[in-house]
Order: sequence, then structure tokens, then C-alpha cells
Amino acid sequence: MKTDDQSIFDSFEELFALYYSKVKRFALSLTGNPSDADEIAQTVFIKLWNHRDTIVSCSSLDAYVFRVSRNAVNDFMRHKSRLRKYKSDIDYESLPHTEDRKSADSGIIASELSSITESVVKDMPEKRREVYILSRNQGKSNEEIARMLGLSKRTVEKHIQLALHSIRDKVDDYS
Repeated sequence: MKTDDQSIFDSFEELFALYYSKVKRFALSLTGNPSDADEIAQTVFIKLWNHRDTIVSCSSLDAYVFRVSRNAVNDFMRHKSRLRKYKSDIDYESLPHTEDRKSADSGIIASELSSITESVVKDMPEKRREVYILSRNQGKSNEEIARMLGLSKRTVEKHIQLALHSIRDKVDDYS
């Protein structure tokens, strides 16, 4: 016999399976960015889970999920717009030019970039991660990596290209 909690969880899994790809496609059509669409879709399902009691009483599940999705996209776009405006409003030229400020700014940026890079590298497929680390962290040449891993030089180059593309995409998401 299923508990009420298990039944609710099973129902939510069904809801997720039925609507996740639709929500993500909808968000992608409005944002044009797969990463943003994925983030929005996750937000939608967090909201649906947090308000699961409301779902039971809604008359049209399609309309409810669409409304939550539309609101999540609007919130996301509004937040992104504010962030862009905030960044553009900062007049760095009017700030005092001190070596300490420049050093602190550079340190913060370097730390953020390093953190982003580590996160992306951690999530890479194993072989790509291995090639990237050998190339960028250990300074091995493409030929050395190819010999070490039994790959062609072209495959090594492709792994590095894909790794750098992933890192650039993630950095662009934060800017």
C-alpha cells in the first residue's frame, strides 16, 4: 500500500515526465538560450512542487503549468534585464583609480572565472576533462596528450575546442 507522500511523489513524477520538455521548449522559444531555458524549466518545477496543494484544485492543468511557466520566463527575463542595466549603470571611470582597487577587482574576477571553470570542467565528459586538464593545467602539447591517451591529435584538438566552448558559454551566462 502506497503512503500519501509516495502517491504525491509519483503524481509529481508523472507531471514532470509529461510537461518538462514542453516547458523547456516554451522557455527556449522565448529566451533563445538552452541554458536559460533549462534553468527556467527547473524553476517552474520547483514552484509546482512548492505549490503542489494548489495543483489539485486547478481546473486545467495545462493552463496552470503554462501560466507558471510564462511567469517564470517573465521573472527570469526581468532579472536578467535588471542585472544588465545594473552592470551598465556602474561608471567605473568615476571610481577612484587606485592600485588596490584594480588589484582587488582583478582578484575577484580571477576567482570567479576560476570557480566557473572548475565547475564546468567537473561536469565535462571524462575524456574531455582529462584532455583539458593535461593541456591547460599540466601544459602538455596536443601531440603528447594524443600519445598518452591513445587518441589522434585531431581528437585531442576537438576535445579542447569543446571544453573551451563550454567554459565560454558558462562565462557568458554570468556576464
